[in-house]
Amino acid sequence: MWQIKSNRIEYQKFKNRILLFLYFVVLVFFVLCLRLFQLQIINKQYFKEVSKENCIQILFQQAPRGAILDRKGDILADNRSAFSLLFSPLNLSDSDIEKSVDKINNILGEDKNKENFIQKISFQKRYPFTYSCLMRNIGRKKMFQFAEEKPNIPGINIQTETVRFYPRKNFASHVLGHIGEINSNELLKRRDECRQGNVVGKIGIEKVYDSELRGIEGGKQIEIDALGRELRVVREITPAKGKTLMLTIDNRLQVLAENALGDASGVVVILDPRNGEVLSLVSKPDFDSNIFTVPLNTKEWNHFFSSLEYPLLNRAIQAQYAPGSVFKILVTLAALEEKKVNLNDTVFCKGFLTCGREERVFRCWKRKGHGRQNLIQAVANSCDVYFYEMGLKMGVRNISDYARKFGLGEKTGIDLPSEKKGLVPSPEWKKKKIGDSWFDGDTLNFSIGQGYLLVTPLQMTNAVCAVVNGGKLYRPYIVKKVFDDKNNLIKEIKPYKIRDIKISDSTLKFIKKSLKETVEKGTGRGAYVENLSIGGKTGTAENPHGENHAWFICFTPVEDPQLVVCVLVEHGGSGGSVAAPVARKILQGAIPFLNEGKENKDVLKAGMENNGF
Repeated sequence: MWQIKSNRIEYQKFKNRILLFLYFVVLVFFVLCLRLFQLQIINKQYFKEVSKENCIQILFQQAPRGAILDRKGDILADNRSAFSLLFSPLNLSDSDIEKSVDKINNILGEDKNKENFIQKISFQKRYPFTYSCLMRNIGRKKMFQFAEEKPNIPGINIQTETVRFYPRKNFASHVLGHIGEINSNELLKRRDECRQGNVVGKIGIEKVYDSELRGIEGGKQIEIDALGRELRVVREITPAKGKTLMLTIDNRLQVLAENALGDASGVVVILDPRNGEVLSLVSKPDFDSNIFTVPLNTKEWNHFFSSLEYPLLNRAIQAQYAPGSVFKILVTLAALEEKKVNLNDTVFCKGFLTCGREERVFRCWKRKGHGRQNLIQAVANSCDVYFYEMGLKMGVRNISDYARKFGLGEKTGIDLPSEKKGLVPSPEWKKKKIGDSWFDGDTLNFSIGQGYLLVTPLQMTNAVCAVVNGGKLYRPYIVKKVFDDKNNLIKEIKPYKIRDIKISDSTLKFIKKSLKETVEKGTGRGAYVENLSIGGKTGTAENPHGENHAWFICFTPVEDPQLVVCVLVEHGGSGGSVAAPVARKILQGAIPFLNEGKENKDVLKAGMENNGF
């Protein structure tokens, strides 16, 4: 009896355990069902997106930059295919990333890139489903090595891209500029249109017209496996090429100017005085724009950013100099217009003039003196003493007013970045900046283009353009036309006249006559070209940091000027013996250009078609 009762108790316990287990199974099943309901129904969209991101990555592809052409359609900047090394940190630990970077550097043979690569990858961790570009324009040999080692280097990918190419290397480098990867400061200002890793223009036309040249970025969505290997392309958007720019630059005149200046540090500017077109702009030392398509090595970095030669400085618009005697053109014009001088007035130059209570001596460049000079002789011989006397008659305010009328002391507005505005001094300026009064001695220096006066070569060239064209001050410009990616003309830049300056016919006639006399019989004889009518003015500007700067500005033909040429040779010494001969070489070579007349549209079209546009 006791045994039967004991068996019943054991059976009941067993039955209870079975029921408890069944309840537990039902509870777990119920919880699993709830969780599945949450995942599949409630949070369906969320996990669908996460799933996509875990297996799909984005490969951005930069658009080919638009070409840059000269005024005849010849290519100055284009693109070529190259290989880029990409990296994605998705699913990689810090140690994995460091191992990959070490392997990358071993192939490249350079350890100095490691810190830069790690920095880029660290930024890329914010956007793990895209690739960052570690290096562009890697050689074919390195590309094959990376392709072979790709299974052993997690995170890398190789992509064919177009990179900027400048077929003429140093040609017009300060006009064209160069490109480079966007930095953090630029990204802050342009976050709506750019992303980390984009290539943008840094200086020159590449910078000013970057939005037009960059085009529209494309890319691919690729499906990858757990090891990051590409399985298939889900979606692809073809990038749209940027717009093509046609410049006012004439490559023949640019070559002439660059060759004529040679290895000297300085500037050549050639403008069309009829409309403000920049036909040539040379600044030396220059640089090969192709160098900046890949990261600079230490030697290159020091050369461009630490060298006292300042090769990246566009001296035509960013360097400021005393104009010296070329400023006498404006002083002469002002004196004639204000009737402060008579054509028959003469001054005896004994080689110096004394001024002030202390009788401070102001010397003429010709220490023995020029003797008695009338105005036309004073211009042709650049007699300082004559202009000292003229300056005292004019007064500082008249000289300043005319300098400003012709655009000095303000930016010209050229479509290049970081232009300087120079300085036209006044008594108020001197009192504010230096804390001293204006003296007659300051006026004497001012009247011969010395003292506090500072100009850029472009400003001075543009001022002379406004003189010889009868008083029309144009804004210089470089981009002439803009074409879309199908070579349809979408924009043509027209000449812009800043202001009209009143110049009497008699004054204009005298200015041209005296400047022609300067080239034929005066200090500008070094620029004389047989059978070519040339007017010009030399200048030797004092330089407190070394040898004087040599200036020469000329125009041709005198009767109806088509070209105004400015030559500045830094530390060159005499304008007549150094700068004028440079201008002569340019003018001799420019004769065919002068004979061409207006631009032939058929030639332009043929030039574009021959270059693949």
